[in-house]
Amino acid sequence: MTSLTFVSLLLASSTVWRWIWATNLILLSLDHLSTGLLGVFAPRTALRIYRGLFGIQFPESPEIIAVLKPWGALAVFAALATIFPIVDPLRYRGVLVALLVLLILRILIRFSARATATAVFGLSSRRNVWHIALIALCALLIATELLSI
Repeated sequence: MTSLTFVSLLLASSTVWRWIWATNLILLSLDHLSTGLLGVFAPRTALRIYRGLFGIQFPESPEIIAVLKPWGALAVFAALATIFPIVDPLRYRGVLVALLVLLILRILIRFSARATATAVFGLSSRRNVWHIALIALCALLIATELLSI
């Protein structure tokens, strides 16, 4: 009886873990898809939304608008690639590794460029730390799944 209870708990915790892990990837994908599509098809609107979401003050210039389109396309690519491991993490572990590297690079960039981001874009330290923590949580969930497959 004890072993059946243990197995039931193990299966339940595994199911809960899969839901948490999949929700992380779904939200990460939706974030990249929505912000990416905005960058590609409505860059001026994207700037306004990015200001609110990320707490930075992009100057609206032709150069920024020109950069937002390919940046948005890369975000759409990341969003679509994120979907595959939800279905089969073992088969698409390479995608998980690539996502993990992307998130680690984003953390390193946010951390190393924090003074510049504050001076140039008006990003508050508190907002930057919040985003670093959120990115780190996503990365931790992906890394944990990679270690378990």
